[in-house]
Amino acid sequence: MVRRIQAASGMLFAAFLAAHLLNTWLAVAGPGAYAALQRVLGFAYQAPVLEWLILGAVLVHAGCAVIRWRWESRGKLPWRARLHRYAGVFLMVFIAGHVTAVRLLPAAYGVRPGFEGVAFSLELLPAYFYPYYLLLGLAGAYHGLNGLTVAVRRLGGSLPLPARWLYAGAGAAGMLTLAALLGFGGVLFEVADPWQSDFARLYLRLVGG
Repeated sequence: MVRRIQAASGMLFAAFLAAHLLNTWLAVAGPGAYAALQRVLGFAYQAPVLEWLILGAVLVHAGCAVIRWRWESRGKLPWRARLHRYAGVFLMVFIAGHVTAVRLLPAAYGVRPGFEGVAFSLELLPAYFYPYYLLLGLAGAYHGLNGLTVAVRRLGGSLPLPARWLYAGAGAAGMLTLAALLGFGGVLFEVADPWQSDFARLYLRLVGG
């Protein structure tokens, strides 16, 4: 039962994850394209009922994972499954901080991070945020792709994905995430000064700058 609940909650989160990654990758086309898609997607996954449903799915999915780690056999897993677990642990560790920074605090103060918010974080702490966002993209894509095949199988279906295609898909997601970060960071094209954004002003307000 726990596995089926984990599968169903994971499929719901995978749909959100796909939309979130697609929006991130569109940063290579510039702030306008990124903002346009974010507005469209925001009407869906930031609608109160659906947003709480997605948050609930994340919590249930993580809770099921913890239950399984605690009670199931801990024999050596295949490399593909181990990577899936490592990616899941990474996402579990960092997702609370990510949601707080990009959704909860901005919502509390009436600020939308948008393109400028990501650009500001890269300007503020590049040595941390470039690897951080890149790993989020890689881990999210790998865990989502592999998890979708596992979830469909546990719910009685079939969605085969050979390992070579899984690794290629995750690698392509990493390259797209890196390209998006270069867009956010002003490497691909000129961007507005991140320190003049609303998100930067919120940061200065919170740290007392």
